[in-house]
Amino acid sequence: MNRSASNRKPPAPGKKPVAQPASVRSFLGVFFMYICRRVLLADTHWKMTIYVGAVTIGSLITDMFPFPKTVFADKRNFINQYFVKLGWGWTLSVLLLFVTLTSYTYCCGNKVRVKRHLSRLAVATLGWYCFTSLFEIVENATGICEPMSPDNINKTFCKKAGGRWLGFDISGHVFLLIHCLLTISEEAKCFASWDRITDVITSEEDESTRRLSSNERSELKRLYNELTPYIRGLLVVLTLMTVVWEMMLLSSIIYFHNMPQKVCGCGFAVLCWMVTYRGWYKLTDLSPGLPGDGPFKFLRL
Repeated sequence: MNRSASNRKPPAPGKKPVAQPASVRSFLGVFFMYICRRVLLADTHWKMTIYVGAVTIGSLITDMFPFPKTVFADKRNFINQYFVKLGWGWTLSVLLLFVTLTSYTYCCGNKVRVKRHLSRLAVATLGWYCFTSLFEIVENATGICEPMSPDNINKTFCKKAGGRWLGFDISGHVFLLIHCLLTISEEAKCFASWDRITDVITSEEDESTRRLSSNERSELKRLYNELTPYIRGLLVVLTLMTVVWEMMLLSSIIYFHNMPQKVCGCGFAVLCWMVTYRGWYKLTDLSPGLPGDGPFKFLRL
């Protein structure tokens, strides 16, 4: 028998047992998750304000005082080619897993409700596609080919002929990056109160959980215990993705497009966010609903 264990006194009646000292590994895990929460779960409204301010003020400064060229000024750099250009694909892939696992948990395995939550990502994808297509239309409608060419030539033929197309090129990168960042920020909100689900599992007196049947409560407990480690891992990936997207947003502000083009891209991304997460999704009966909506309430507002 372990000597230290045999000598350990049982807790006195009415007193809680003293927690064992945390290991270095568990401490680092808790600390790392704390950093992830601070980066990822900051208030979305404040993030939006910072992004708009950075695009507006930063673009004005860089238009007046161009920055020295670095590797980030090259459109063919590795991050731009394989991450930013495929930015919505990367973001959507991780969010599909994250939203599926989180909603499957707090919806107690109800697949109909899970599909409803996943429909937000379909709306976000439609928004991305529609706006980026609109930007192409605007650039074609407002542009001319240099050197001068027949009026009916378009951007594609201009470039094939070795010309340069000059049109109002709304920054698709700024739109894409802010669209990704705001969507990630909103979808990750359900994790802010994730640990409170343990209270729901153990408490039957909470008014918000009285509607749960015994089967739903049992399923919630099972899913929470099984899926939470994977959800934490996805949260780390979303945090790293957020840092990369913010770095590339700063790069786009400094090196690409002019101020009006970047401000327009930013404005459309914010408009998309406001119409959905701050408007339509709050009409719960007529929308996919907000992240965290389910048969019980666990989010701290």
